[in-house]
Amino acid sequence: MIQTTSNARTSHLAVLRFAAALLLASIAAQAHAGIVLSDFSNFNQTGTYEAWNAGTFTSGATDWRVQANNFGGGWKTLASQIDASAANLIEIKLTANPNNVATSFNLVLFSGSPSDTQARWNFPVVPGAQTLTADLNTPQGFNSGSLATWNKGSIGNEWHLQGTFGNGNPGQAMDLTFDNISFLVPEPSSIALFGLASMIGSAAIGRRRRSQ
Repeated sequence: MIQTTSNARTSHLAVLRFAAALLLASIAAQAHAGIVLSDFSNFNQTGTYEAWNAGTFTSGATDWRVQANNFGGGWKTLASQIDASAANLIEIKLTANPNNVATSFNLVLFSGSPSDTQARWNFPVVPGAQTLTADLNTPQGFNSGSLATWNKGSIGNEWHLQGTFGNGNPGQAMDLTFDNISFLVPEPSSIALFGLASMIGSAAIGRRRRSQ
């Protein structure tokens, strides 16, 4: 079978993304859980918006359950800013419950004085318990600010969990139980792996831009 140039590019990008994901998983396995954003023990949000205003939220001794549609979100204020300058990864531990339909959610972190930059990461989910990771250094999007103004050394004064807003209002059903959100500080042996993962990710982005 003859593979077209377009198909070859797509296949190569898929391989690069898969390789980067494997490296990030390896880093997460080696890293220390250095800085806890929330362990969700007896957790309560500061406020909600859009479809989450009608949601059901259950606070447990060690976790927190969201039952709401994904056209909305909620936020939690921080008593003080967090210095995560030594961390490279976001790690989220959660369970997607049987009634969950939404395929992903967003985490929004604020940085600056007090919150000049609003950085966003999207986390795909599958059924059951799972541990998700993302590159803390490179947000996937910005509600305000840019990569140039993102500062992981001054995270605060609030953070958001939210749906993707991608399925219209009220959106798809979310039923997720969150256990922990941490910023992972890598072991010295994993720093080289993280650099390699970043290079692979940059190569994938570069190839995608050239192919557009």
